[in-house]
Amino acid sequence: MNCFDCIVDNEPVPVVGICTVCGAAVCSSCAHVGSQFTRHATGFSSAESSITETRMIACQSCVVALTARHAGRYRFDRPAGRVRQLN
Repeated sequence: MNCFDCIVDNEPVPVVGICTVCGAAVCSSCAHVGSQFTRHATGFSSAESSITETRMIACQSCVVALTARHAGRYRFDRPAGRVRQLN
């Protein structure tokens, strides 16, 4: 399987992961490794909760959308490779 964004640019590059948001295949240059914060109920009331940070992989399009609309819930501070410019 080849990277979705790279194959659009006529550059067949092998995939290293799948975007957890849109499901597009991404290569090491297009993948962004980040984290998602999820709140979990730990008791019988909504006041008793904990937050878990989990790793996620996302494509450039989803990183832009998530960080613009949900800045406190997602963090992408480690692009896996080169940053791809969107048109």
